[in-house]
Amino acid sequence: MENKIRGIIIGICLFLSIVVTILVLGSHVTSLDDGFYNLLMRLQSNFFDSYFKMITHLGNFSYIALIAGLIIVWSLIKKNTIKYYLLLTLFLTVVINQGLKFIIGRERPDLIQMIEASGYSYPSGHTMISISFFGLLIYLIYKSKLNSFVKWLVNGLLTIIMISVPISRIYLGVHFFTDIITGTLLSVCILLSVTYLMRRFENKK
Repeated sequence: MENKIRGIIIGICLFLSIVVTILVLGSHVTSLDDGFYNLLMRLQSNFFDSYFKMITHLGNFSYIALIAGLIIVWSLIKKNTIKYYLLLTLFLTVVINQGLKFIIGRERPDLIQMIEASGYSYPSGHTMISISFFGLLIYLIYKSKLNSFVKWLVNGLLTIIMISVPISRIYLGVHFFTDIITGTLLSVCILLSVTYLMRRFENKK
């Protein structure tokens, strides 16, 4: 039953991502992108400027790679399988993201950008890697034997980061709302697929 629900969610996310992509290619999402950006800009303040400029760096591949490297070293020492699923998650995220960026070739928003950003816009790489990576960490911590309070505390912080990074990309003017939507949908597919493999492996053990 759980696998059936998982499959349905993956199917829905893939379908929606295809629909959004078609709309983006047909330039039918301008009002949606502009509307969400203008709504978000109502919150603009020195505090949010500083917060989003700081938090967006946690979605940089260099930071993710550093944290992932430390976890992989720990996994090698402990001789567990976490390293394989972590590497698979990062591999799928990067390949899918860069492949779609190259195929779609969407330019970044023509707005006042608060930070520098290069490359194509769709889908958002920061969104995909932050949701895939931090989402996997949340799952691993949830399944661990850590104290319940520690689990809720750490996963709460990771959830805030996971939500804040995508929003920061719109707020800082380097991504469209639809870049974030598709990035989120695809990351959910990756997460559900990788965690399915983890559960299947655990059951076999």
